[in-house]
Amino acid sequence: MLRGTFNQTLYGTLLITACATVLTACGGSDGSSMPGNDANDAKRQSLLYAYPDDGQAEVPTKAPVVLRFTSDVSLGDVEQSVTLCCDAEGGNLDYTAETVGPDPRGVILTPAQSLSPLTDYTIAIKNLRLRNGTATDRTLRFTTRPLAEGPRSLVVKDEGFAIDRQMPNGDTNEPIMDFSSFRFQFTQPVDRASARYGDTVVLTDSSGDTVEATLLINGHYMTVDPKPEYLTPGQSYTLSLTNGLTSTFDEAFAGTEISFTPADSSPRGEPAMLVQRITQSGLSRLTGKNINQVPVNGTLLGEDVNVTQASADAVVAELADVTEYPDVTPIRLPRGTKLTGSAIEMVMIGGEVPAGFGSGPVDMRLTSDATGYLVPNPYNVHNRADALRIVHLLMDVGIATEDPRANGGFTQDIMHIELVGVAEVDTEAGVLNLDAVGMVEPNILGQEYGYGLLSFQLQSYKDQMNAPTAPEDKTGPTLQSWTLGTDTLTGEDKSLLAKPGDPIILNFDEPIDPQSANDAITLSLNGEPVEFDLWIDGAAVVISPERLVSQGPGKSTVIQYLNGIEESEENSRKIYTLHITPDITDSSGNPINVEINKNFELPILTQNKKIVIPSTNYPELDNLINHAPIVLAAYPGFPCALSKTGRNLNKNIAGRCKGAFSGISDGTDVDNQPADDNIPVMEMPKHRPILVQFSKKLIPNP
Repeated sequence: MLRGTFNQTLYGTLLITACATVLTACGGSDGSSMPGNDANDAKRQSLLYAYPDDGQAEVPTKAPVVLRFTSDVSLGDVEQSVTLCCDAEGGNLDYTAETVGPDPRGVILTPAQSLSPLTDYTIAIKNLRLRNGTATDRTLRFTTRPLAEGPRSLVVKDEGFAIDRQMPNGDTNEPIMDFSSFRFQFTQPVDRASARYGDTVVLTDSSGDTVEATLLINGHYMTVDPKPEYLTPGQSYTLSLTNGLTSTFDEAFAGTEISFTPADSSPRGEPAMLVQRITQSGLSRLTGKNINQVPVNGTLLGEDVNVTQASADAVVAELADVTEYPDVTPIRLPRGTKLTGSAIEMVMIGGEVPAGFGSGPVDMRLTSDATGYLVPNPYNVHNRADALRIVHLLMDVGIATEDPRANGGFTQDIMHIELVGVAEVDTEAGVLNLDAVGMVEPNILGQEYGYGLLSFQLQSYKDQMNAPTAPEDKTGPTLQSWTLGTDTLTGEDKSLLAKPGDPIILNFDEPIDPQSANDAITLSLNGEPVEFDLWIDGAAVVISPERLVSQGPGKSTVIQYLNGIEESEENSRKIYTLHITPDITDSSGNPINVEINKNFELPILTQNKKIVIPSTNYPELDNLINHAPIVLAAYPGFPCALSKTGRNLNKNIAGRCKGAFSGISDGTDVDNQPADDNIPVMEMPKHRPILVQFSKKLIPNP
């Protein structure tokens, strides 16, 4: 419940006026002050905005560089005076420069090659001519994030498992508020099974009582979002991360306790709520791209073909009292806020080939409070009125689609989306505009991590008294499909295609609250409980075999999955039962209200082989041969077993398929035939693991 009884929409109207005063006082424009063109102005030219921000960490490797200056800039001058450094040899990176359409003060630099993970980069601006003068020299620094998957050296930041970044950190630029969510970025990916709220991660109040909270884990990222909308200002709290936490590389966390006293966001008793909308048309002033469009780019889907347009007529944003926090103003978008993405009418593979289905409307929901700050512009070295306040906003988003086929491949949580933008009060229109830039990196069909540049914009309503009301979510999640059910198109039993050790995945139609699933799911084999790991990814509930990590030869890591679902046996049938209580909820707390019971059995392994002797009618039992495992699939792929005949790796020739026709060249014109084709050496993107799947369970280090 929101605090206070004062009309909050009226307070929102007054808030815009207060914002205009505070933004102007702190070097941000109220929309009325534009850059001058006098002789003095020529000495006050500079950078006013940058993405990545100076000092930003965890920058995606596909991110462009977005710059905005005090006056117009030409591409030729940018190419002469702006450098991006450094490549593997220490030289400057090549890039393509593009002017921002609506605002020639802006430019986007797209590196010719993807940035390298875990690498420090600098953007140097030196002697850059602008329309009204020469910009003050400036050097910006940022660091790219590790890979989500790949070689250990590119996935871990440090050999020790530790917190690399905490947000908020409690200093003057990131005060801990009564509505704060806590985000942690670790040096190694977190083992989801080791992160248990109330055990290895717990928030307690001054009495030692546990505070309800949502715990989200994805890769290196963790979010702890207290369930109470507000903690009690002035009360002491302790957030404990214990040494029971481990990384996916089986490294133990040392443990830490964070004690804090949250500041009061509304000391006058009334939360400052602004009703805003996700704008659906126009171009971003920062990037020149379509506002609030989310493209999903990658090898599998192509470039700028699969795009969804986000929309919401009523999004509530809360600002801490701007009169109490005039310099650094905390901001929050509540957990459960829903954005609706337009349907991708036809998913295009490689941007060219129709997949045969679309996405349906896309449900994009905040799975925790999105929190951040409006801060003074750090690039405003000349105290200019047109230097807008900078916005930092971090959000966790769960994605689901209406079409079950698309949902099975795309539902997921995308955590710690970091937006860097500007805030401006347009006094003529009477609205507060937030424009920001960030990168979205969704996992595409479990095969690759895509990317998309998000040009985000929120705009408040002028008339807060008559602004639309954010719709209240009262509908619980509905089960769309699951991996061992019946194929709705063919009617076939999908369990017949399952392999031992495969996870069980249930896809719902909206993102699920992870804490609600902890005690709601049981799995049994012939009536006996089976241990498993459980995690939530967007609208997917994933039930996976227990994971055991050990060190292999050299720098390799061996991962074993224990207690996975197994094939049934002819002489010993294995019947599994999956039970889910009605207590699983969405991020707004709405339960599924349906008890789910699923019985299933994997394909039956033949144990009694019968042979029929010719000229008799009496079959006899025969011994089964226990064959060695065979390769079922590999990445990178190959079309056949290869012969070394004709192999020439220097010419990119791997050889021919075994048994391939070698050709005839010494016969008559009628006899001579060309040889079968050579097989080229298969290509694969760098930083990808080599995967081989066998027909049977393997014993590591036999």
